[in-house]
Amino acid sequence: ATCFRPPTTGECCGGESGDQCEVLTAENCSQASGDYQGNDSGNCSPNPCIEEETPGSTVIIPTMGQWGMLLVAVVLGIFAIIRLRSIKDSEVS
Repeated sequence: ATCFRPPTTGECCGGESGDQCEVLTAENCSQASGDYQGNDSGNCSPNPCIEEETPGSTVIIPTMGQWGMLLVAVVLGIFAIIRLRSIKDSEVS
């Protein structure tokens, strides 16, 4: 008698943001462009695909550098000069 052995499955992280978990075979996870977490890795509870911030972790906040601020100031200055000249020209006419 031949015993049927079901395929080995594991957690697969996928979706647009990569934080959706499904229990799939390694082959099906690969076909879905997912990240296979290993054989018998669990049942997605808790979700291993969501990276939680640890206390004290650094969160990078994008900021504008000094050159960017200088460029914005120059552009705003040019627009201010153009606007003031157009106002002055309309008062003279």
